[in-house]
Amino acid sequence: MKPLTIVPSPRRPLLLLAGGIALAAVGVLLAATRVSVVLGTLTLVVGGAVAALFAAQALDRRPRVIINDSGIYDRTMKVGRIDWNDVAGAYVRRMRGGVFVCVELREPERYTNRLSAALRQRAEAHRKLGLTELSVNLSGTDADAEALCDLIIREARLHQSGEG
Repeated sequence: MKPLTIVPSPRRPLLLLAGGIALAAVGVLLAATRVSVVLGTLTLVVGGAVAALFAAQALDRRPRVIINDSGIYDRTMKVGRIDWNDVAGAYVRRMRGGVFVCVELREPERYTNRLSAALRQRAEAHRKLGLTELSVNLSGTDADAEALCDLIIREARLHQSGEG
């Protein structure tokens, strides 16, 4: 298969970067006009920190998800690559403005045991919300969730039939 790479979209971070810059500008204005030097300085610091954080995110072009013959790698999951032989299925779930491709694993513990205690709790919370323990979060990307889900299902079947 031709590898599929999904990178974060810079749109949302750029919008939030503009908000951080605007907040910093308000802080400068408050301090410079002596309306409130303390509030102005605090607003400038917070706005500057927000701007710096979202500037870094807007410039981050590292792949977030890579799907290839070896399996699924999602940098945000923190479990490494998920092998195709471990994938039983997938489905799309939308909730709270987020889009997820839920990856159904034959033995999720093989992957969740790799997680820190805090991330294992997050995985359990995902399960309680109707997601799978390990779900590909497509929020902040331009990826088509249904197409990605179909690809995951197709590749999992292909590799389990011994053709992959």
